[in-house]
Amino acid sequence: MLPHLSNMIGLWGLLGIPLIVAIHFLRHKTKEQLTSTMFLLEVLSPEDRTGRFWDRLRTSRTFWLQILCVLLLTWVLVSPQWVRENTSRPVIFVVDDSISMSPFRQEAIQAVAKRMGELDASGIPSIWTIMPSSSRNTSIYRGTNAREALTALGSWEPRSGTHDPAPALRTAEAVAGKIGITHFITNNREMVPSAQSATGIGKPLDNTGFAGITPQEQSAMPKWRIAVRNNAATPQERELTVRIPGKESKPSTRTLKLNPQSVVEFDMVLPNGVDSMELTLTPDAFPEDDSLTLVRPQPHPVAFSINLKDQAAANSILKLAQGIPGFRKASPTEKPQLSIISGSQYKPQQAPEPAIVLAANSMSAPPQGSITPEKHPLTEGLGWGSLLIAAPGDLTPEPMDTILLWHGETPLAWLHGNRLVLNWQWEKSNADRIPAPLLAIRRFMGNVQDKAPGTLQDNVPSGTRLDFPHGSRMTVTRKDGSVRHDIFKGTTPGESCLIRIDPSGDDAQPLFKGSVWFADTRQSDFTRCCSFEQIIDKNASLLEQMFEPDPFVPFWIFLAGCCMLGSWFTPASERRNQA
Repeated sequence: MLPHLSNMIGLWGLLGIPLIVAIHFLRHKTKEQLTSTMFLLEVLSPEDRTGRFWDRLRTSRTFWLQILCVLLLTWVLVSPQWVRENTSRPVIFVVDDSISMSPFRQEAIQAVAKRMGELDASGIPSIWTIMPSSSRNTSIYRGTNAREALTALGSWEPRSGTHDPAPALRTAEAVAGKIGITHFITNNREMVPSAQSATGIGKPLDNTGFAGITPQEQSAMPKWRIAVRNNAATPQERELTVRIPGKESKPSTRTLKLNPQSVVEFDMVLPNGVDSMELTLTPDAFPEDDSLTLVRPQPHPVAFSINLKDQAAANSILKLAQGIPGFRKASPTEKPQLSIISGSQYKPQQAPEPAIVLAANSMSAPPQGSITPEKHPLTEGLGWGSLLIAAPGDLTPEPMDTILLWHGETPLAWLHGNRLVLNWQWEKSNADRIPAPLLAIRRFMGNVQDKAPGTLQDNVPSGTRLDFPHGSRMTVTRKDGSVRHDIFKGTTPGESCLIRIDPSGDDAQPLFKGSVWFADTRQSDFTRCCSFEQIIDKNASLLEQMFEPDPFVPFWIFLAGCCMLGSWFTPASERRNQA
């Protein structure tokens, strides 16, 4: 193993070598002398004079002793240090796993290779670790072979959505310890902490792609509002191609003209008898948002029943339920999957599950205080200040129930297991004329539908949280036709693809089938990408403890002194040659 030279200024000592050569070159200049036989040389053939200039330098023992002395003194001046036995340094590379890194994948590999070479030059054996910035993924490589590390990095594909790299960086710091080194590879300088060593490998790109789909009013033919965004600073023109898989008809095309940093929207309808439709834009540097697959939605079927004395409440909730795709009234002989009942007929604790329970009777006391919601997904973002009721109902929650609304200090709505209890008389309120109560009921119905049996088929954004059991089997079909099998971890993939989620058991019926469209607009904006270098050597003092000085320095000094003394005592034979 090569030593570490701690004082590179000492290499100036090598200038003594040309100085010694010059001195010896001047000392050995040949003297010319005329003799009586010079006339004989005139008749001889001319001799080759090549190299005569260098013949003036005649090496000797003195010359080589002086050269050796200079080399020894230079070696001492550079202060060589050797790595202590059984010493190694952890080096952890954290590579940004965001999907926006996909155009710069090769640059990221080159940046890691360059940094590895710089660290190898120190002479300290390294334990290489390469890990993605998304904490849900495992390490790409861990070992001592730099070549194998780069080979493993070659198969890395950044596929994560927008995320915080801080947990991965903290993990890297913990693994590195006091003497280790961490290095972050990214395309966004804003993601790099001020005290983190990092390399930026990005650059601004002109990117245009699909930015969102919005389902329109349901009908026999599903309809969506499609958004295409231009993230470039210049006007862009893209060709939109619409193709129906399995049909041999010519795909339809249209030209989209987009102003800088603008969005263009258009409607798209899925014809009857067609299960899916593919939309593609002219490819650019970031292909992830250049394609979109729309599949025919098929929600979970939910059979519901309504048993309310109040006809106004029954009509309001019936109209709401019939407007949700997949909801239908249960037949008289069918067991409903959702019951909407009155609290005068059933106690909430005795009601079927799931259910919506409405109070039939009111308290005699007039209402006191205002209506205030608790923080909950069913009430979040809804305005309840305009809700007017005659008085709270006569239903009472149990201690373990989740309160949703308060009327002063009286519970007005709560969850009892999988039952939504609305503790007021619907007919004596304005609940059917303001959005908050109807939207809360709609959200509860959506939760019931998500948990209903059957296969859900839909178009969902990337990174969407789905309410399916963790550990289910997920099959991902990418745009290039490749298929991979993953374990479902609660969210859809961060890329545009087709997915199928199957239960972990042997059940034949899938839980979900559908299309995932790229929805992370922050990842498709490359205007802030840049290249930079931020090297922070915060472990220099600790690294010095990994080296030990050359133990033979006194011997080298003694040997240099001997060489110097030896060069002063010139043998008589060398003096005669010099003369």
